[in-house]
Amino acid sequence: LDDIGYRVPKDHRLRLSFSSAYFPLLWPPKEKARLTLFTKDASLWVPVHDGPLLTADPFPPPESARPIRLTELRAADSTWHVEEDAASGQVTTIFAVDSGKHRFEDHGLVAGESSREEYSVAPNDPSSAMADLTWTYEVARGDVEVRVESHCRLTGNEERFLIEAEQTALENGAEVHHRTWRRKIPRSWV
Repeated sequence: LDDIGYRVPKDHRLRLSFSSAYFPLLWPPKEKARLTLFTKDASLWVPVHDGPLLTADPFPPPESARPIRLTELRAADSTWHVEEDAASGQVTTIFAVDSGKHRFEDHGLVAGESSREEYSVAPNDPSSAMADLTWTYEVARGDVEVRVESHCRLTGNEERFLIEAEQTALENGAEVHHRTWRRKIPRSWV
């Protein structure tokens, strides 16, 4: 209910949708679901606010500290798009987010981060769902630069989920830490 405080204009309608999945926000069920909606004697109750409407902001102006002094070294950039394979029907949603890179002028720390998240599923095969996530975080001050690269992939079938992850930390370009994970988790209730 994102729009819980929405004022519905006169002669407009509300639409109610039912679904067995909400991928990529929720993982699909083990198998293709069948929903049945019984509408005989059904009704939908929507709460209505019948009190006075607020016409002015009831809160005082916000208070805050002075803004952080930042210098932009790399501009932020984000793309979100959906790809569909015409032959298989596989749908992939891709979120590529670069939060940019900035220098904090009060103490000299340089920080930047970026990520790429891919979520895909074939419409008639819930077990084909896959999430592939890559994150990069970088910080530097003086002559020390640290970069952490993380990758995680989630897949599954009717019996279990499979999580594969890898993380690498580099200091001034040299690897100082590397770890991998591989976990099988039984599916229950999902």
